[in-house]
Amino acid sequence: MALIVAARKGEPAAFAQVVEHWDGHLRTFVHHTLGGDGPTDRVLAATYLRAYRALPRYTGQLTPGLWLHRIAYLAALDELRRGSRDALRRRPGPGGADRPVDAEPVPVAGDDPQARLARLAPDQRALAVMVDLERYRLTAVAVAFDTPDPVASARLGSARRALAGSGSGSVSGASAPPEAEASLPEALVPARSSLDGSEPPADPPEAAAPTPSWVPTAGPPAEEESVTVLVDQGSAPTVPAEVPTVIDASEDLADPVHDVLAALEVPPPGPTFWADLGRRLLAERDQPAAPTPDPVARLARHPAEPGFRPDDVVSDAVSVMADRAERARPRREWGRPLALVVGVLVVLAVVGAAVRFGTSDAPPDGSVPATEVADALAAGLTASEVLTVDATVEEPGTGGGGRTETPYRLTVDETGSWSVSRTDTIDLTAYDTATGIVRSISARDGGSGAAPTVTASIDAGLATGAPDPAPAPPAVLADLQAVGTLLRADPQRRVPGSSEGDVATRTVTREVDDPPASARTRWQVELRRSDGLPVRIELRRDGELVRRTRFARWTAATEAPPGTFDPPVPEGVQPGVTTAGFVTTDLAGVALLGRGEAITPAWLPDGFELTSVSVRAAAPTTGDVATTGDGTNPADIGVASLGFQRGPERLTITTRASSGRSSAWKDPFASRDQPEPASVDSRTLGDGRFNGMDVIVSTDGIGRARLWGVTTDAVLTVSGDLTAAEAVRVAASLRG
Repeated sequence: MALIVAARKGEPAAFAQVVEHWDGHLRTFVHHTLGGDGPTDRVLAATYLRAYRALPRYTGQLTPGLWLHRIAYLAALDELRRGSRDALRRRPGPGGADRPVDAEPVPVAGDDPQARLARLAPDQRALAVMVDLERYRLTAVAVAFDTPDPVASARLGSARRALAGSGSGSVSGASAPPEAEASLPEALVPARSSLDGSEPPADPPEAAAPTPSWVPTAGPPAEEESVTVLVDQGSAPTVPAEVPTVIDASEDLADPVHDVLAALEVPPPGPTFWADLGRRLLAERDQPAAPTPDPVARLARHPAEPGFRPDDVVSDAVSVMADRAERARPRREWGRPLALVVGVLVVLAVVGAAVRFGTSDAPPDGSVPATEVADALAAGLTASEVLTVDATVEEPGTGGGGRTETPYRLTVDETGSWSVSRTDTIDLTAYDTATGIVRSISARDGGSGAAPTVTASIDAGLATGAPDPAPAPPAVLADLQAVGTLLRADPQRRVPGSSEGDVATRTVTREVDDPPASARTRWQVELRRSDGLPVRIELRRDGELVRRTRFARWTAATEAPPGTFDPPVPEGVQPGVTTAGFVTTDLAGVALLGRGEAITPAWLPDGFELTSVSVRAAAPTTGDVATTGDGTNPADIGVASLGFQRGPERLTITTRASSGRSSAWKDPFASRDQPEPASVDSRTLGDGRFNGMDVIVSTDGIGRARLWGVTTDAVLTVSGDLTAAEAVRVAASLRG
């Protein structure tokens, strides 16, 4: 349900997860509902497009699974009706021969399970799959399909007997006239109501559901119970009638039917299905598409009239006419025009090459724009679920005594969890986004031959990022997080080619302001051309080395070893514990703060995905936890902190109640431990939930932005590894 809520907010990743989870179920359901030989991919694509369009109108009246199955059932029925109306549309029938969709079933030798399924009506196939294969309750399926329970029960019982091979498929003990049996499938077709977000039925909303013209009856049953059903009263209003009904003996066939359906093969998606669906959904997000009627279906509604048929043979008269017209066409002289065109193209090519050579600012060193290198870096860092790298950090020695080298192992996963540990001693810091906890374990030399002293600390209840208490990554990880913004903040810069031994690389060099030190810091980053991953990151201040980190042996994996992000505290060690009071939850949990649903962005920089949500109703009354702005702001109330991840890079969006005291709020990011920003600017948001809000945007030396603004009821902040332009665009896209 949380994914559906997130998808309603416009998160493509959430809707993609919904599709990924349900595709196997829906593919089987659609394939069997079509009789095993229909265009399953086309129906599923229509299903996902309809569901995407209907997300804003999804009310939760049905569970997500039933809601999606209902939309898939409607799409399958539309496909079957389209095929039956259109003589040009043909699909393979049993035995492999092409036949119209509405043709009578063809007997198949051996009467295999697939043939028995194909001979059932579409509603019977759908009921059998939903109830016996998917294990939904019949009453829930009947509600989803807008079908009276007695009708659904009768149709399911008939389908079970046919699939199990225990009868002809008719309802046991019932004698239904052919015209009544033919009317039943229409009774089971769902009305297009707001349950699936499609057009409402033609009848008023308060009208009763369609009543079947025939209800199965039975002779004296072995077991009876009195139930209220709807029976046909002709043109008079329907009234309840007490009739005896047989307890459905076909329930014993549920397991055999499950085995029959489970054994039927369902073809996998076509090679271009996911790519085509992604393009259609992307177009739908950028410009919502209105459903367009099928022109063939429109033509099918017109009275029959003479027209062309695809198998019409061209007459001799037409052939002779075409032949004479071709011979009478004057011969064209191509020689002179062709020579003229070739001459013009040659001149244009020479002029274009001269202009390009004379005006191009691309140096002859094979350099590329910094944004291209940043995109390659993001792709490399997000290519796998878990990424591990060995790093060596070189720093000046204490007291001017040379330099020291410290080996580390860094592991990050797609959710933003990380672990940084020294490989030459016990010194480990790990952050787990699932719990919002940072654990640190280290060993110090006891001296004089004594055993090392092991200490541990646990920082719990952390938010996803600033301005609230959040994980402070070690320098080896912090430098890696900064590289992407360092490149994107200077898009005009070109990055030349270089090499590191036998490895082809690109090296970017930037000097940035460092306000705390009143100095200039020089960054030099070297990245592999093959995958965009860093080889070396070097920082110098006023020419002196601050830190040089070399990366080696990048390793991708699907999951981290147990305990990587939540290492156990050694036995006998009592850790120091602090908490900032935040609780990890999901988007639905934000509503518990009492300020409505979560406010989420409709736009994010490419690659960022929501990975963690933390909330805090009020600031802790105990402990050393100050409010934002280093304690200068009013008490925090109803804080929602949303973390978005792109490899090791993080983006944080927070909202909190301002309690009607907008003038009392100062910069939430201000802190004694926080460096002064390199630049400060004011903007006005032009769209979204906070349209018209005046915000302050500051950046640090490398260009990372921090944005904040306040209204009479809310305080907004956006921060993390993004540029000022990206922060403003994210803030203007907020919805909720």
